[in-house]
Amino acid sequence: MAAIGYAQTNNFLFIVADDFATDGLRIYNTNPAAHFPPMPTVERLAANGLVFRNAYGYPTCSPSRCSILTGRYGFRTGIGYALANPAGPSLSADEFTISATMTAAGVMTNDHGLVGKWHLSFNASDPNTLGELKACSTTARRKYTT
Repeated sequence: MAAIGYAQTNNFLFIVADDFATDGLRIYNTNPAAHFPPMPTVERLAANGLVFRNAYGYPTCSPSRCSILTGRYGFRTGIGYALANPAGPSLSADEFTISATMTAAGVMTNDHGLVGKWHLSFNASDPNTLGELKACSTTARRKYTT
């Protein structure tokens, strides 16, 4: 059997779960009387990785995604609420994103992918031209829909 090769660089996996409170996971809830669903993969990832212990989340999707991508409060980027109107605001192509930061630092190269809904604009801008994949190599881009 051939040996499995491992990447020479670190991996970055960011999981966001809708409508899931921190007390629903063993990694955050230390109450010995609490019962949890079996989540061995998530628990193993948490044990061997970095876990956020102090964070703020928006109650709606668009500002949450905007904050994750830019590291800025949603209202500072013009996305302070869930987008529902095509004439409303969109994430600006001038925003400096986490992918641009990771690419500049040499952390993100050609091997990456993004999964999830965009919900940061209604116009022709999508992750292939704006935001998430803005600074990434064209060889790793995937086509997304709104």
